[in-house]
Amino acid sequence: MKSAESFKIGVDVGGTFTDITLVGSDGAITVHKTPSTPEAPAQAVLTGIGEALHAAGRQPRDCVGFVHGSTIGVNTIIRRDGASVGLILTAGFEDILELGRCKMPDPFSLFSARPLPLARRNFVRGVRERIDGNGRIVTPLDLDGLGSAAQELVDGGARVLAILFLHAYRNPAHENQARQYLASLFPDLSISISSEIWPQIREYERATVLVMNSYIAPRVTQYLAELNDHQDRLGLGCPLYMTSSNGGVVPLSHAAAQPISTLLSGPSSGVIATLSLMRDSGIERAITMDMGGTSADLCVLEGDHVPYAWDQEISGLPIMLPSIDVSSIGSGGGSIAYTDNLGLLKVGPQSAGADPGPVAYGRNGTRPTITDAYLISGFIDADQFLGGGLKLHVEKARAAMQELGRPLKLGAEAAADGVLKVATSSLVAEFTRLAAKKGLDVREFVMIPFGGAGATHACLVADELQIPRIAIPYSPGTFCATGAILSDFRLDYVKNVFSPLDSLDASMVEGWFAEIERRGRETLLDSLQEIKEIKVLRAAGVRYRSQGFEVPVAFDTLDRLPELFSKEYGRLYGPRTDDGPLDVVSLRGTVVGITAKPALSWVKDQDGDAPVSKRKIILDGKAVECPAYRRAGLTPGWKGDGPFVVDQPDTTCVVTMGWKARVDAMGTLHLNKEF
Repeated sequence: MKSAESFKIGVDVGGTFTDITLVGSDGAITVHKTPSTPEAPAQAVLTGIGEALHAAGRQPRDCVGFVHGSTIGVNTIIRRDGASVGLILTAGFEDILELGRCKMPDPFSLFSARPLPLARRNFVRGVRERIDGNGRIVTPLDLDGLGSAAQELVDGGARVLAILFLHAYRNPAHENQARQYLASLFPDLSISISSEIWPQIREYERATVLVMNSYIAPRVTQYLAELNDHQDRLGLGCPLYMTSSNGGVVPLSHAAAQPISTLLSGPSSGVIATLSLMRDSGIERAITMDMGGTSADLCVLEGDHVPYAWDQEISGLPIMLPSIDVSSIGSGGGSIAYTDNLGLLKVGPQSAGADPGPVAYGRNGTRPTITDAYLISGFIDADQFLGGGLKLHVEKARAAMQELGRPLKLGAEAAADGVLKVATSSLVAEFTRLAAKKGLDVREFVMIPFGGAGATHACLVADELQIPRIAIPYSPGTFCATGAILSDFRLDYVKNVFSPLDSLDASMVEGWFAEIERRGRETLLDSLQEIKEIKVLRAAGVRYRSQGFEVPVAFDTLDRLPELFSKEYGRLYGPRTDDGPLDVVSLRGTVVGITAKPALSWVKDQDGDAPVSKRKIILDGKAVECPAYRRAGLTPGWKGDGPFVVDQPDTTCVVTMGWKARVDAMGTLHLNKEF
């Protein structure tokens, strides 16, 4: 921070709301929410920032950093409305996306269908070339065939071209040659190659990541360009950064060059903010529940490190990039409730989004949502939603819920209660699946809910799972935007080595990590004023000889790799007592630029005045009259017993019966219950 007046902006663009956080050099925080504009996402960002600056009384010229995350890429894949991608492959492998791994999403369902590839078969062409598994050129690249194939794809409507050749992860010569040749033929066309996006073994996964990157690239790069251009309208001359799937921040140029790296940027920021809260509150083990307008994202956190997964999926498509290990379910405040063809009540995964939104928004929505159920159940105040910035229409929501309940012979209140129970059951099922997958007992963890609906639904879920502790951040609805400001720069690199561990060249390993540090510093050159320290995190993909898949293992020195691999392998699959030979498939490095973190000061927003009103809420079908507090009035040391509700501009906290509450020095609301 440059002066007492300087500040940073954090933005999280969701499917329903765009969240803004301003953090001053003194730690003072201003938060704001504004409805997203799906057809023009940059407009909501600019509008929200302008409103937040006005509310905070700050001048745009004092902004020293602008960090933002977005769901544009992932929503483009979910909606299947990205660019037409022309895919060029090694001849004979044209069906790679159609075949995949020949697995069905649900092998026990007769109606299960494999996800459709993002590049359909008529947009795929093969060309003659071959590089073997050792990286040797066997068949030269047929440039004439390459040019003809590309011309057919362009004539057929391809807006971007993607090139993937067999074993390019060992030797990218043909991919580089093909891109250079096609760039001379189609100078205005975007052309990507797999060896630059993520040069990993396994052609199907590498092809999927490559096509995903090309599929979302035009929309993401256009959005970033618009945002970069239009920030001048607000007088913001500060650097613009983007959060990435790995929980870090990257320069805008890097995000534009590899849009795939920003695919899960929104959920990752929430995890970073949670780690900060855990440190401040002395929490060692937590499960996050980031419940927004469209989905809920869960993440298990143990200790003070970012959990990674290399096998994430979006819409059934594998993502072979390092991403924060989150589990998602289509259950958010905007999730639509309906009855299926068997007359059963269902909720989600379809969402009303920001337009038209829930019926209560009064924007011509006709299908009731979880938010409408909250309103009818008394959880949220129609006059205080978004701090009074959006008036909710109770009668419209009630009429829609009445219509939903008619075939079920339920009134509006009973139908709303049913919607909340179904949504809770879906969340409980996802928590249970995650716990089984990781072999943990959720009762030993603290639930940390955030997102616009997280604090509203947290106690309902915790009651079912018997999770005894909940910690609700001071501003749950803008928590991800706050996390964007707290994130460090993170750049990921990979190198395939395919070497027995006992003969791995240590000098080569050290040389490669030194090289990626140099490349990382070069990428972050314009951001060095934000960085206190640069360090390189080391990892390797290791497996027992003859096994088909490797295990990512973090290490500091090569001599410790066998011990660390054995420990990680045992954690994942159970102990193995023999000393089988090990192979190192790849080296993986992350260059981390550690930034200075402001000491957040939520308490300054608290006024010590928490007048109590009364509100009737419906819990388990029974009406209960309980206190309603203002979050800004819950000063450190405040205590209370459930049931009660807490109104705040970004969300509503609903505390059910049996919970005991207290507020700590950071303004975090801690809930405890004995089961």
